[in-house]
Amino acid sequence: VDEAAQTEEKSKMAAAVADLDESMLNPGSLGHPELCNRPCLFFAMGACSNGEASCEFCHIPHEKRAAHLDKRHRYVLNTL
Repeated sequence: VDEAAQTEEKSKMAAAVADLDESMLNPGSLGHPELCNRPCLFFAMGACSNGEASCEFCHIPHEKRAAHLDKRHRYVLNTL
């Protein structure tokens, strides 16, 4: 992934967070992006049943994580 794409993604994330007001933050979003909990997968799909006020997972968009190889894939890669 090139640096220009990463920079653009970070600026989009900063703009999204800047548009939020304090009333939109749920407990899981506090300290976003460095200290918040994992992203709420249900909120991303539009179906968080925990509610805005009580969900312990972050409702603010996150950058995409780097892919991690599982044990089998690491083994195959090491045997090449």
